[in-house]
Amino acid sequence: MEFSVQNIRDAYRKLKSYVYYDHTDLVLRRQLVEFETSIGKDWLTNNPSSHYSSKKGFDAIFENFSLDDKLDRIAKEINNYREDREFFDGLLKKISIDYYPKKLKEERKSNYNDNFISNKRIRRCYEIERLTPFINAPLELHIIAVLWIMNEGYHKDSDLGNESLGNRLLLNQDKTSVVQGSGLFRPYFNQYQRWRDEAVETAVNIIKKGKNVAFLNLDIKEYFSSVKIPRSELYNGHQDEVLNSEYNLKQIFLDIHVRYTENLIKDLVINAQLSKEFDVALPIGLVSSYVLANHYLKKFDDAIAKKVKPAYYGRYVDDLIFVIVDPETSFSETNSNRESIIENFVQENFPGIISIVAIGKNGNQSQSRDSEKNTFRLDGYETLFCQPDKSLLHYFDAEESHLVIDRLKQELDERTSEFRDFPEEGANNLSLASSAYHLEYDGTEGKIRTLKDYKENRFGLTLFLSNKIFSALRHQNNLTDQESEDVVRFFKGENCLTFYRLWERILTLLLVNQKSAQYVDFLFHCYEQIERLDIREEVGNVRIDKIKNSLFEYLDSSNEITLALDLDFLSKTKKIERDFEFKKNALSGFNFSFLFSRKEPTYSKSYWITRFRQANMMRHNYVVHPLLTYTKASKDGKLRSLVAIKTDFNKYQISEDLMANSPRRVKFWECCLSVIYEDLGKENKLIRVIITLPIFSQSTKRQGQMNLTITWMSPSNGLLRLMNRM
Repeated sequence: MEFSVQNIRDAYRKLKSYVYYDHTDLVLRRQLVEFETSIGKDWLTNNPSSHYSSKKGFDAIFENFSLDDKLDRIAKEINNYREDREFFDGLLKKISIDYYPKKLKEERKSNYNDNFISNKRIRRCYEIERLTPFINAPLELHIIAVLWIMNEGYHKDSDLGNESLGNRLLLNQDKTSVVQGSGLFRPYFNQYQRWRDEAVETAVNIIKKGKNVAFLNLDIKEYFSSVKIPRSELYNGHQDEVLNSEYNLKQIFLDIHVRYTENLIKDLVINAQLSKEFDVALPIGLVSSYVLANHYLKKFDDAIAKKVKPAYYGRYVDDLIFVIVDPETSFSETNSNRESIIENFVQENFPGIISIVAIGKNGNQSQSRDSEKNTFRLDGYETLFCQPDKSLLHYFDAEESHLVIDRLKQELDERTSEFRDFPEEGANNLSLASSAYHLEYDGTEGKIRTLKDYKENRFGLTLFLSNKIFSALRHQNNLTDQESEDVVRFFKGENCLTFYRLWERILTLLLVNQKSAQYVDFLFHCYEQIERLDIREEVGNVRIDKIKNSLFEYLDSSNEITLALDLDFLSKTKKIERDFEFKKNALSGFNFSFLFSRKEPTYSKSYWITRFRQANMMRHNYVVHPLLTYTKASKDGKLRSLVAIKTDFNKYQISEDLMANSPRRVKFWECCLSVIYEDLGKENKLIRVIITLPIFSQSTKRQGQMNLTITWMSPSNGLLRLMNRM
């Protein structure tokens, strides 16, 4: 069997849709944009199309290949891999790893007494204690990963039970293939909400029946990097069917993991337990890793169902929840100084499934009796340990008040609206002060002298930023200069680096509120703080420059996708232009890599500024008018702003190419308004119409409505009849 161009196109379509909805890997998003548009920042030295060229040297720089050309070439190279490996071997050699800070050393706890609290976050140096590795591979290899899911990976997903809820594939009714279309995984939020809420609901129902209940939550430490998958599970090396393209796919897929694992072992000392000859790790950022990660714990899932038989067991990849009815463990005291209540509970309820082991200062298993603390290890998985600080046990006695668990369920229900497109009624009143922190008290809550510590609230910050963005887009509540200054001030220093995943949201908030001065200030502050990073020797052999470059790429990706919403945002005034240019030159002064285009921050005059639009990979939910990102004027940059209410509908003409390569499913009501908008551009008289659109929330199952005010030129009679029916 050979793979057709349509097979490759289907895989690319699913990859594009997955990347579009993903909010974590912006570098992969920009990589996909470069692949589709063939527009790179450093095209003189790294033309995105150069791998497809038969020419050498200077002649290859200006050669360009379309998306169809590339997909056609990929299909041919897979089918001919046994005869000619040059194409894919060249791609495999480009595999590297991007490292991001997972944990910074907290100066306020390490250098000061417990009775000292400070809000100081800007420091001369930020020491990295833990890293998160992300695979950096050519996009062609990401297409291979999706193709593997469509041909092999779905078998592993179909073997899983209902207790596994995270990153489940969208399979057909018979579970014999992935569904057609652009979808690949079941919606994240629905699955996460189900995993979380079913556990609480099960516990509530048990208590109502007069039975005691225990609620255990375990989180596996460094799961993806700790997994040891035998190479034979990916491909056993059969040579008897060398002409079968499916075997070519398996070999390339295995080689991706081998190359990644070799780099990981070389960089991080925590992975010395991996065998270079027999095992491979799971690359974070490769879409197939989610399927393999789920299936890796299938034996554990089966053991829980067979031996423990809990009232509820749910697993969201590496996050485990158990609900146990009438546990026999005593929760009033411990048996010895070495054993805690939670350890007794695990020993009595999970024998032969979860073991208690001692760990040393470095976090690894220790044989010494002087080990600092114990942790849990999954039996049969020698490298999988649970994080002690994230292991939680809740016990509820049916004879006593269970208002706590009722309140827990209510709180979970309230939080289901975090990532909805529009804020709840009244949510616009959220303040940064109320959203930013968790306060920890030691004694009477609310008294200053009992305030023990405070922590930044990631959930609250995400909710605040999202709601303020949509509030501004709806022109309900724009940020004042003081409020925008407060946001920038909060995310300075250590907070800037800790919450780097929020960079795009922060920049978007400032853009939709037209705060260009604060935008430039925050952007270059991030660059300055990245330069202050350092790394502890025991973390591994990763050079600090490599970590900085990963963050530089992530920051500029956040900047570029934000500016795609308003191309002239940083050039509307001479003052902002001069400020940006001055800070960019200062940046180049202490880091010479910024003299070259690859590291140069994106701004309004960058020649690559429209490439996110050409691939239609900006955030569509931030665009005010439906399908505006699908227009020819948006693609070529003639329509400068996508977030302005006042739009020139003379430029509203849908691009067939953008519609054919859409990263998402287009909704019917968007099509209806699109027809109206296209008709508007052909007429001359101004008319204002208010259309009430029904909105149904999947997360809350509630019906609502939104009023859309449109000012346009006089429509035709046929359009007026259509409007009268709405």
